[in-house]
Amino acid sequence: MDIMFAFMLGTIIVFLIISVFFNGINSATENIKLFELKKNSFFIADSIISKRNTENPMLGSAEFNGLKHRVEENKIDSKLFDSIDSNEFREIKLVEIEFSEGRKKTVVEKELNGTCFGAERFVLFEGRKGKLRIVLCNE
Repeated sequence: MDIMFAFMLGTIIVFLIISVFFNGINSATENIKLFELKKNSFFIADSIISKRNTENPMLGSAEFNGLKHRVEENKIDSKLFDSIDSNEFREIKLVEIEFSEGRKKTVVEKELNGTCFGAERFVLFEGRKGKLRIVLCNE
C-alpha cells in the first residue's frame, strides 16, 4: 500500500514538473513571436521614412531632394506612399498617416486579428506634420 501511494505521488510530481516545463516553453515561444512582431513593425516604419524604394514603396517612401542629392528622412513622397501595395506583406494590417488637424490618409487597412502591435513615427507629408502608424498582426 505504501509503495502504491509513493508511486502515485511520484507520478503526480513528474506530471506537474513536465506540465510546468512545457508551459514555460509555450510562454517563451509567445514572447519570441511578440518580440519579432514589435521588431518588424519598428523596422518597417523606420524603413518607410528613411529609405526610398521606387519598386517597393513599403520598404522606402522617403522624399528625394534633387538639390542636396540625397533622401530626406521623415519626409514622405506622396506618390510613393499612395502606391504602397496592401498585399506585399500579409502581416501588415494598417499603414496610415494621421495629421495634426485630425484627418487621416490610409493606404493599407485590413481586419485586425490575432496579436497586433503598432509603431508610430513623426513625418512630414506634403508639408503637413503627421504621425505614420504601422500595425502588424500575427494570425
